[in-house]
Amino acid sequence: MLLELLDDPRNDIFIHIDKRSGEFPEDMLRSSVKFSGLTFIPRKKVYWADFSQTEVELDLMEAASGNGAYHYYHLLSGMCLPLKTQDEIHTFFANQDKEFIGMVRNGGGYSKKYANYYHPFLHNSVYRKCKPLKALDRAFMYMQKAAGFDRLKGQGLTISTGWTWFSITHRHCRHLLEHRDFINRVFRYTVASDELFMGTMVVNFGLEDRVFDINSIEKNDFAFGCKRLIDWERGRPYIWGAEGTEEDYKILMNSEYLFARKFDENVNFELIQRIYDTLKMRQAGEE
Repeated sequence: MLLELLDDPRNDIFIHIDKRSGEFPEDMLRSSVKFSGLTFIPRKKVYWADFSQTEVELDLMEAASGNGAYHYYHLLSGMCLPLKTQDEIHTFFANQDKEFIGMVRNGGGYSKKYANYYHPFLHNSVYRKCKPLKALDRAFMYMQKAAGFDRLKGQGLTISTGWTWFSITHRHCRHLLEHRDFINRVFRYTVASDELFMGTMVVNFGLEDRVFDINSIEKNDFAFGCKRLIDWERGRPYIWGAEGTEEDYKILMNSEYLFARKFDENVNFELIQRIYDTLKMRQAGEE
């Protein structure tokens, strides 16, 4: 349903399927797309909070930008949905030349704890739910701190934090890829590097004037900065529709944002179906 809502002759879609997920219905996904180009990039094993997440994002950028200079590159998960029709989304971005990144200028203690010390246990399939392994990771971090070790000391870097999801221009996409070695070196052993590398690249390369609504950085307004509606008040994040369909539908469809997450068909398929039907009907009416 997500692919069908993105399917448009003005779009090309690049997909990564986690290698750990095993077989997937490629033919069904391909048959869902009739107008967009659809490319599956080589699969890798991706682990929660691990650099593999950032690595796959860069792989997607590499594949997409190598196919041509797109005006914008939008990162979505399989649990996202657009909240506007393709005509509305394209109209919005047609007159834009900024980077839509949800970020804060200084990540403070959160960023320092995760970026300034080595975290060598992330590339482990049980890390996310294994309390002993997480405890070992924390102990190793405190040992480094007690020893006065700081892997980024003297580099003059400001570590920024934010949301993983973004809409960026071709110019910024290529800038990131040109500095891929730098990103690898700084974030290889960092917890949640996918939430840190994008903002860090902005503030350390003097690109803040390129960010959409720079004031949202000062307000820590991640949602407005990247035009994505994600509810962290009711969950980690909240799954839309978990508390009912009607109210969440109104919130989503009346919002100013272009995309939203997190959706789960096993929690509330009715809400997903309703958004899908609404956008299909609106797009047909616009055409």
